[in-house]
Amino acid sequence: MDKKTIITIILLIVGLGFGLALDQEKSSTRPGCVHNVQWLGEKPDNVQNIEELLFLEITPYKTEYDM
Repeated sequence: MDKKTIITIILLIVGLGFGLALDQEKSSTRPGCVHNVQWLGEKPDNVQNIEELLFLEITPYKTEYDM
């Protein structure tokens, strides 16, 4: 292998490592900025699933937006 190929492979591995490290911080399905859902009456059995689907409808890419 020549030097350019080795350097390219090393840079790809380092870039992938940084990308995965940054992605770990955003693994939460519900960040702290999201309000709690207030249920009227009894909560359904699948509350977590419903709240996650609701959050994904509001912010489909799990990203916090500035006002």
